[in-house]
Order: sequence, then C-alpha cells, then structure tokens
Amino acid sequence: MAELRKANGMRERAPDVWELYVDAGRDVLTGKRRRISRTFRGNLREATKARAKLVTEIGAGRHDGTNAKLDDLFPEWIRELRRLGRSPNTIATYTHHYEHDIQPTLGK
Repeated sequence: MAELRKANGMRERAPDVWELYVDAGRDVLTGKRRRISRTFRGNLREATKARAKLVTEIGAGRHDGTNAKLDDLFPEWIRELRRLGRSPNTIATYTHHYEHDIQPTLGK
C-alpha cells in the first residue's frame, strides 16, 4: 500500500482524496480558532490549486460565519441597538417578536 502524503494545509485521506484545510481566524463570540476544511478528489497539483482557491475565498470574507446560535446572538444585537440609541419601544417590539414568533419556531 502506498504511503499517504501530506503537504502544507492538506493531507491525503486515501489515494487522490485530499482534505484541504485553512485557518480562518477566531470566532468573534467564542474566541475559538476556526478551521475551514474541504474534501477534494484529484491529484496533488489539482489539490494545491483547490486549496489556493479556498484561501482566496477566506481572504475575500466568504467564510466569516460563526458557530454561535441565534439565542447567543440576539442579546448581543439588542445591546448594540441600545448602544446606537434605538427607542425602547422598538427594542421591546423586537424582543417580543423574537420571543413569541421566532424562537418557538426555531427552538433552542
């Protein structure tokens, strides 16, 4: 059996099946490091090009999401609205809609 290869930011999982991975910075809420990974089928040269494309996508901000849940983000958003000086009525209305319409539909 041939030995599986490794290269910078990628490793061969099976012959011509690569795991490509790129560091995507830290999650803004949790502070944990984020790693974006993709499985790619092809030779080493093609895998290197695919990883370069993934690096470019991350640099362009296409993978800036967070793993936080909506229940974690909503209070942060309300604090930001207060900081921006939104009306207490507006904030109360948003909170009401979230608690009575959105949260029960999505669950925790």
